[in-house]
Amino acid sequence: LTPLAARFAEPGAARRVLALFLPTAIFGAAIVPLGAYLAMLFYLLWMGRFAARLSWPRAVLLAVLVPAAFWGLFETWLQVPLAKGPIEEALGIW
Repeated sequence: LTPLAARFAEPGAARRVLALFLPTAIFGAAIVPLGAYLAMLFYLLWMGRFAARLSWPRAVLLAVLVPAAFWGLFETWLQVPLAKGPIEEALGIW
């Protein structure tokens, strides 16, 4: 075995990295079918509740307010539309 100083990462580090990488990869893949805002809502809900261990009300508040703020920033103020999905189209947001 190699000495501890020569290891790439300490034991358990890969699990912590995957705990952040996998939801982020799923978020990136979900943008195409769901649209940026709905994918962001689900991502922030998951990360707030399970990664940051927020209470359900705080996680839901975070997951709703941040995409709403991004919508206001990008769609209204900067006039740069982000990817839309079928939900936004059905609601007439697109």
